[in-house]
Amino acid sequence: RWEYRYLYPLLGREADIADSVLLLSSPADFPQEGKVPLARFPATREALDEFAVVMLGDVDHDDAALLRGLEKRQLTALAEWVHSGGGLVIQAGDRHGLARWKATPLGKVLPVEPAVDTAEEH
Repeated sequence: RWEYRYLYPLLGREADIADSVLLLSSPADFPQEGKVPLARFPATREALDEFAVVMLGDVDHDDAALLRGLEKRQLTALAEWVHSGGGLVIQAGDRHGLARWKATPLGKVLPVEPAVDTAEEH
């Protein structure tokens, strides 16, 4: 995705940013990028405190194989973390719109009210 191809080099060249990247669409043995690469999404709310911002791209929260362990409990921890001040960016895409997150624990921390799930229309 062009957003990743743009943001990753931009963040990576900042010396005071310890970026972590977890490409969920890659094979499980893919070497992840970043100064502090991740093998899995943080399992607890406390583990998320190591981060300032979490960015979710065009991902399907229902696809367990794709998310490699991003379970409802982790989405709940992420929602709690955002509610307590953590930054969240959700990049909706052609395949998975913002409305698909509405029924998840993240639905309570979305800054907008998604009206239509355009992914269902395709």
